Amino acid sequence: MHLIYSIILRLKANRYLGLFNALYTLIFAAMALGVPWAFSDETRSVFEINKLLVLRFGSLAIAATWLIEALFFTRPYKKTGLEIPIALWVLSSIASTVFSLNPRLSLIGAYDRWEGLFTTLNYCFLVVASLQLLRTKTMIAWVLGTVLVGGGGSALYGVFQSLGLDQMSWSADAKRRVFGCINNPVHYCPYMSMLVPTGLGILLWLGQRNCTVPRWVFRGVFVAVSVCVLLLYYAQYLSYSRATWTAFIAAMSFFYIKISTTTTVSQRWRQVVYDGSSLVFVGVLYLSAVFFLHIKSEALGIIIYSTVGGMVCVDYWLHHRRLCWRVLGLWALIVVANSVFIVDINGWLGILAGIALVIGMVRSGSINTESRDFLIRYVIIGAFIRLQFLGISWLDAGVFFCLWVAYTYLVHRHARLTPLNRWVVSGGLILFACILSGSSVVDFIGNSGTKKTVSSKVSSYKNDAIQGTARTSMWKSSWPWFHENWALGTGLDTIKYAYPKYRRSDYGPLEGGHHFTPDRLHNEYLNTLATKGIFGFFVYYGLVIGGAIVGILMGIRRLNNHPKGYVALGCLTGALIYLGQVLFNFGVVATLFLFYTLLSIAFVLTQPKPPSE
Repeated sequence: MHLIYSIILRLKANRYLGLFNALYTLIFAAMALGVPWAFSDETRSVFEINKLLVLRFGSLAIAATWLIEALFFTRPYKKTGLEIPIALWVLSSIASTVFSLNPRLSLIGAYDRWEGLFTTLNYCFLVVASLQLLRTKTMIAWVLGTVLVGGGGSALYGVFQSLGLDQMSWSADAKRRVFGCINNPVHYCPYMSMLVPTGLGILLWLGQRNCTVPRWVFRGVFVAVSVCVLLLYYAQYLSYSRATWTAFIAAMSFFYIKISTTTTVSQRWRQVVYDGSSLVFVGVLYLSAVFFLHIKSEALGIIIYSTVGGMVCVDYWLHHRRLCWRVLGLWALIVVANSVFIVDINGWLGILAGIALVIGMVRSGSINTESRDFLIRYVIIGAFIRLQFLGISWLDAGVFFCLWVAYTYLVHRHARLTPLNRWVVSGGLILFACILSGSSVVDFIGNSGTKKTVSSKVSSYKNDAIQGTARTSMWKSSWPWFHENWALGTGLDTIKYAYPKYRRSDYGPLEGGHHFTPDRLHNEYLNTLATKGIFGFFVYYGLVIGGAIVGILMGIRRLNNHPKGYVALGCLTGALIYLGQVLFNFGVVATLFLFYTLLSIAFVLTQPKPPSE
């Protein structure tokens, strides 16, 4: 009788557990749809309040459901390893509020961002709830599906805006530079961009696993996700955010490197070092290619040159490779072919070198796995560098096409990718180029030769870096700010409150001749240093974000080509895009919600004890 009673109690517990899981999934899905879509014609110039209300009510619903479950049922706690970093995140935020220049302002937040302690604690709770409650593959699938639907719907709205079919009366010209229903193009663009690698990860997951569903269902889902990814990418183009575009090409290069290479490092810590060095290498290289920082300063040029050489040394040290002269020669051809690694080499030499590269690889016959992986990294980096400059330049298009042929040749020798996934990664790259170049040509014709394209937008950063803008004046003002308040900062959300004290004399003329007072420094890292000090900066970026990224990278290595590893990598890449674009931007409710959600899902998927069915 005791055994029968125990079985009955277990069945009841499992039934209620399924009910609570369904409720959590429903609430997370509602937030995933509501945060990007929530806006009103009554508050159309103050976007954050609507999205913040969705986040607040959704968090309260999750907390209430979680409390009811804890009172009547037992859900075992799942240790993640991020408990101490998250606790320190909360404590550092409270400390910065208590010792703020204006504690009341830091508690509530400034109009109209409201990024005070209440909102920060809301984000902390969102991370904890995501890590603890998204425990099954079904829940994660539903949440990611609704995130894609929410982003895809907003992307479709952006396309309608570009065609002049929007009925709303906005303060800005939405047709010239779309922003959907996410406040501003500089925030709308990263939201779209962060979901592109997430969708690609789902496509690779679908193509890698053995599906038991009917073929027509699989094909329908595959086509729907593919269309959504291309729509998101096109909406990203329509919003013209230079910061997001730079972060996108860097993060997507890392994404393609991870899925296109097969060799792994023997020790886990070496794998993390290798992945970290790859991120640093790609980031520094792209900053040089876009901003031409090596022209501005000899010291920066030396740093860039050292980073390029250091990456090759780290590559050799971690893998103990004996590279033949043939591979080194091919790598040199790639450097010349993409023509932007350190210096900007123009002319048809790039085309000829790219053709020589393809011929050399075909004639070389079989290339061993380590040499192929070494080679493919630089092909990918060169291709993505050229991707942003396609515009209407035939030279750039020719160089990109040669590198794409080389990448297609190398990736189709990938033993672990299925044939479908090989075409997904290769076809996705060429479709990105077609959408960008085709749209640029149409835009060029429509603007009577004004070349208002993504390439011209990105190229304008060269002048920004060399000549300086109002944004660079903000960045320079952060040093005395941090120097005087280095420990805990001036308090959460006090940028606008404290900025007049640290405003530089050149800010007004650069901004347009007026002494405006910005509410953000347009660099999230400098915002954090100024408002939370070195303690809050180290806890947030070093322990919370850094610890999560290291855990995800180690988990991806442990999964070793498991299908869900592609989803985790896609979510991580989306989070990296956010971290890259806030070098020149700042987070808002929509982008921060998506960032924390993607990072949490990637972490859950890569844990030693994976989510159950």
